[in-house]
Amino acid sequence: MNMKYRKVSISFAVVILFIMIFVSLYPNTEASGNIRIELKDGTSVVTKKTVFINPGQSRKLKVYLNNHKIKNSKITFKSTKKAVVSIHKTGLLKAKKAGTAKIKVSIRKNGKKYKSWIRVKVMKQSENTEMENIKIQVKDKTFQAKIYHNDAGKSLLKKMPFTLDMKELNGNEKYYYLEDSLKTASKNPGQINLGDIKLYGEDCLVVFYKSFSTSYRYTDIGYIVNPEELAQTLGSRDVKITFKR
Repeated sequence: MNMKYRKVSISFAVVILFIMIFVSLYPNTEASGNIRIELKDGTSVVTKKTVFINPGQSRKLKVYLNNHKIKNSKITFKSTKKAVVSIHKTGLLKAKKAGTAKIKVSIRKNGKKYKSWIRVKVMKQSENTEMENIKIQVKDKTFQAKIYHNDAGKSLLKKMPFTLDMKELNGNEKYYYLEDSLKTASKNPGQINLGDIKLYGEDCLVVFYKSFSTSYRYTDIGYIVNPEELAQTLGSRDVKITFKR
């Protein structure tokens, strides 16, 4: 073998070795793996591809790869519509306005890249967008809530503060029949979200602590902004709840 051919062979081998090292360190292809994205919704954990949330609410995402929880330092989160849903590097997402956005999740581990996503649908609420902040007290826990300035909401705001002995129903709501009927604007929302506050009929005030689909009609009253510990705080029995401005 002549010297010129030997040099070409060695150079070619070096190039191939360099490419192999580069690909192993910076893979361009997506690796296979079971990624599970969770967020807590009441007492249950949601792993569906689509989750529902109200404007102004926030939720924390947890990411698992092959049943092992992944540290946030190894995860990249990205929202396809930041004006609808924003996402922090810690996995805390916040709903900003009605619409739908995908949260893309990318994991780098052991030189491999894994991808998944979750769709977040921010529900359209009452046509009256003006709201007032209130506080809801349950035992020693205080929740921040927003009340719509519709007829029913304004009637309740005028009566605050008040404490109600709310009854348990169906493992997902607390309700109380008010002394006075309120003016209604009922509709079928299709979806009840964790933290929703609604009026059933003309006089039944309901606080929901789980999300589920529904065929019933309700009047929007408002929602709890920080409902992550709501179900745990309310418990499975009747409970006293205080509403105050």
